[in-house]
Amino acid sequence: MIRILFLVCAALLSATSLAETNVYGETNPEYDGKLSDPRLAVPPAFSAKTEPEIALCDYPLGVITKQVAFSRHGSPHKIVTLANSKEGWVYEIPHARGRNTYTLEFDDGVVIDVIYEDDDGLGTGTGVTATEMQAHKAQPVAPVPMP
Repeated sequence: MIRILFLVCAALLSATSLAETNVYGETNPEYDGKLSDPRLAVPPAFSAKTEPEIALCDYPLGVITKQVAFSRHGSPHKIVTLANSKEGWVYEIPHARGRNTYTLEFDDGVVIDVIYEDDDGLGTGTGVTATEMQAHKAQPVAPVPMP
């Protein structure tokens, strides 16, 4: 009986120590952007508190699989076929004035772009993509001329 109690206590201690390192559930935002291995990259969460600019700039394109996207964001509200014939998963985020949507664009089972649309309830919403927000990452920095 004491052995069983000891094993249960050890299992609980092990689970709580793993939970403290955020192995289960959400990761902390500071850690999300600092992963050096793209295979382990964690996409930012979509919520009313998430700044769209940060989510789009930090979303790791070309490395997030459908399985990882599903694990992080849950089941999409809609699955659509985009104008370019690619599959899109739509996530609707309600807010005070309407709703925002994030659409994950997939190619060969990998997220290649995220489309953000802001519906302000007046029909004057705006849209932007992660590719547009991350364009500065792909452009080389011009060398500074030496005098």
